[in-house]
Amino acid sequence: MKKSLDDCITEIKKSGQAKKLDFPEIKKEIDELMETESQFRSFSPGLFQEELRANADTLVRMRLLCSQLKERSEINEKLESLAYYLGQLRYSIFSKDNESLKRVLRKFLADKHTNIRSILADIQAFKRELEEIRGLFEKLSHEKSAPLDVWISHASYLESQMKLFSEIQERQKNIALNIGRLFVRTAKKQLKK
Repeated sequence: MKKSLDDCITEIKKSGQAKKLDFPEIKKEIDELMETESQFRSFSPGLFQEELRANADTLVRMRLLCSQLKERSEINEKLESLAYYLGQLRYSIFSKDNESLKRVLRKFLADKHTNIRSILADIQAFKRELEEIRGLFEKLSHEKSAPLDVWISHASYLESQMKLFSEIQERQKNIALNIGRLFVRTAKKQLKK
């Protein structure tokens, strides 16, 4: 079932995790998120080796998901672009530049890569991938096909990485919500004029 932008924003607000940020705080949060790039690059799907001697399909799926996680750092770049366009929106309104205003609105609403809906969908997919990795690892752990010390080592590494990625995903979600909130508020002000 495809969620609308309003449904996503409502869900995030209901979770109580959304912290209201103003424009400078959003920029600061994005700068901090951009520093997490190394965490994505250093995450190694290679930890799921044959030494686990588990179901090959499960291992392949786990490796695929871990590889996809590395690509989720692109969300940070998209959020950075959206924050830039939010600044452009504010400037376009201030300078009464209608052509620039139209370009920025297209970026927010229609651009394939930077529209707020696609970014929220990417963030939700990131969350689902994290949950699936946890589930697959739990499934593998029940097979107990490797020595206990191997499992403990893998579980410790995976848990620390999943915790870190969950925190990053929550921050991305909060930033996207705040950019969307500021966009709506700024656009409404323009429409009232």
